Amino acid sequence: MGTTIARNPLDAGFQVRAGARQIPDWQRALEHELSDCLWSVLILARLHDVDLSAAFFRTMAELEESVGASIERARSSAEPA
Repeated sequence: MGTTIARNPLDAGFQVRAGARQIPDWQRALEHELSDCLWSVLILARLHDVDLSAAFFRTMAELEESVGASIERARSSAEPA
């Protein structure tokens, strides 16, 4: 029986890093899977005329704003009255 990677290869990478599994050359397998994901995103962006750079920076700004607001709310509710 050969070594098999978890159904989700990204999960396998986390398992290896946590010491829960030993998978030979797991770093290369993870690099391959991440590259596959990136390739798919780039192709989809091209096919649908998405300016990926602009979308990325816009989304990161939105996330920063919403996460920042969530952190502020959590801090405010944790402060003693």
